[in-house]
Amino acid sequence: MRRFRRRSAIGFAVLLAASAIALLIACASYRIWSPTEWRVYREMDRECHPAWRDFHFRRVRSGDPVEEVTSRTRPDRIEHFGNRTELHYTAFAIVSLIPVFPARLKALPPGRPCPRP
Repeated sequence: MRRFRRRSAIGFAVLLAASAIALLIACASYRIWSPTEWRVYREMDRECHPAWRDFHFRRVRSGDPVEEVTSRTRPDRIEHFGNRTELHYTAFAIVSLIPVFPARLKALPPGRPCPRP
Protein backbone atom coordinates (compact mmCIF):
# COMPACT_ATOMS: atom_id res chain seq x y z
CA MET A 1 0.00 0.00 0.00
CA ARG A 2 2.88 2.38 0.78
CA ARG A 3 4.42 1.67 -2.61
CA PHE A 4 1.14 2.57 -4.32
CA ARG A 5 0.90 5.86 -2.39
CA ARG A 6 4.49 6.73 -3.19
CA ARG A 7 3.96 6.03 -6.90
CA SER A 8 0.75 8.00 -6.87
CA ALA A 9 2.47 10.94 -5.21
CA ILE A 10 5.33 10.84 -7.72
CA GLY A 11 2.87 10.57 -10.62
CA PHE A 12 0.89 13.53 -9.27
CA ALA A 13 4.09 15.59 -8.87
CA VAL A 14 5.15 14.79 -12.44
CA LEU A 15 1.69 15.70 -13.74
CA LEU A 16 1.74 18.95 -11.76
CA ALA A 17 5.22 19.85 -13.07
CA ALA A 18 4.21 19.06 -16.66
CA SER A 19 1.10 21.22 -16.29
CA ALA A 20 3.16 24.11 -14.90
CA ILE A 21 5.63 23.84 -17.78
CA ALA A 22 2.78 23.76 -20.32
CA LEU A 23 1.23 26.85 -18.71
CA LEU A 24 4.55 28.71 -18.85
CA ILE A 25 4.99 27.81 -22.51
CA ALA A 26 1.47 29.01 -23.30
CA CYS A 27 2.04 32.26 -21.41
CA ALA A 28 5.31 32.88 -23.24
CA SER A 29 3.71 32.07 -26.62
CA TYR A 30 0.79 34.45 -26.10
CA ARG A 31 2.86 37.01 -24.13
CA ILE A 32 0.32 36.96 -21.26
CA TRP A 33 1.65 36.96 -17.70
CA SER A 34 -1.31 37.99 -15.53
CA PRO A 35 -5.08 37.61 -15.35
CA THR A 36 -5.44 41.27 -16.34
CA GLU A 37 -3.38 40.71 -19.47
CA TRP A 38 -5.57 37.70 -20.27
CA ARG A 39 -8.72 39.84 -20.02
CA VAL A 40 -7.14 42.52 -22.21
CA TYR A 41 -6.11 39.91 -24.77
CA ARG A 42 -9.65 38.50 -24.93
CA GLU A 43 -11.22 41.96 -25.29
CA MET A 44 -8.74 43.01 -27.97
CA ASP A 45 -9.45 39.78 -29.82
CA ARG A 46 -13.18 40.41 -29.64
CA GLU A 47 -13.30 44.14 -30.41
CA CYS A 48 -10.27 45.19 -32.43
CA HIS A 49 -9.04 45.09 -35.99
CA PRO A 50 -7.12 41.85 -36.73
CA ALA A 51 -3.93 43.90 -37.16
CA TRP A 52 -3.56 44.15 -33.37
CA ARG A 53 -2.24 40.58 -33.36
CA ASP A 54 0.63 41.55 -35.64
CA PHE A 55 1.62 44.29 -33.20
CA HIS A 56 1.04 42.14 -30.09
CA PHE A 57 3.09 39.20 -31.34
CA ARG A 58 5.74 41.57 -32.74
CA ARG A 59 5.35 40.50 -36.34
CA VAL A 60 5.53 44.21 -37.15
CA ARG A 61 8.69 45.77 -35.76
CA SER A 62 10.73 48.92 -36.04
CA GLY A 63 12.70 48.91 -39.25
CA ASP A 64 10.14 47.00 -41.30
CA PRO A 65 9.58 48.39 -44.82
CA VAL A 66 6.51 50.62 -45.19
CA GLU A 67 5.02 48.54 -47.98
CA GLU A 68 5.40 45.33 -45.96
CA VAL A 69 3.64 46.81 -42.91
CA THR A 70 0.72 48.17 -44.91
CA SER A 71 0.31 44.98 -46.95
CA ARG A 72 0.45 42.78 -43.85
CA THR A 73 -1.88 44.80 -41.63
CA ARG A 74 -4.17 46.38 -44.27
CA PRO A 75 -5.01 49.62 -42.43
CA ASP A 76 -8.36 51.29 -43.07
CA ARG A 77 -6.75 54.67 -43.74
CA ILE A 78 -3.18 55.90 -44.25
CA GLU A 79 -2.22 59.53 -43.62
CA HIS A 80 1.12 61.15 -44.40
CA PHE A 81 2.34 64.19 -42.42
CA GLY A 82 5.74 65.25 -43.69
CA ASN A 83 8.09 62.52 -42.53
CA ARG A 84 5.47 60.71 -40.44
CA THR A 85 2.92 58.15 -41.57
CA GLU A 86 -0.16 57.24 -39.54
CA LEU A 87 -1.97 53.95 -40.04
CA HIS A 88 -5.59 54.01 -38.87
CA TYR A 89 -7.47 50.84 -37.93
CA THR A 90 -11.15 50.40 -37.08
CA ALA A 91 -11.69 50.28 -33.30
CA PHE A 92 -7.93 50.41 -32.72
CA ALA A 93 -5.45 53.10 -31.78
CA ILE A 94 -3.62 55.14 -34.37
CA VAL A 95 -0.14 53.81 -35.05
CA SER A 96 2.34 56.57 -35.92
CA LEU A 97 5.38 55.58 -37.92
CA ILE A 98 8.41 57.77 -38.58
CA PRO A 99 10.85 56.97 -41.38
CA VAL A 100 14.41 56.30 -40.22
CA PHE A 101 15.70 55.41 -43.67
CA PRO A 102 13.89 56.26 -46.91
CA ALA A 103 11.98 52.96 -47.15
CA ARG A 104 11.85 51.87 -43.50
CA LEU A 105 9.76 52.97 -40.55
CA LYS A 106 10.27 53.40 -36.84
CA ALA A 107 7.25 52.99 -34.58
CA LEU A 108 6.80 55.40 -31.70
CA PRO A 109 6.53 53.85 -28.22
CA PRO A 110 2.94 53.37 -27.00
CA GLY A 111 1.53 56.32 -25.08
CA ARG A 112 4.08 58.78 -26.43
CA PRO A 113 2.40 61.82 -27.97
CA CYS A 114 3.15 62.37 -31.61
CA PRO A 115 3.74 66.03 -32.55
CA ARG A 116 1.74 67.28 -35.52
CA PRO A 117 3.75 69.06 -38.22
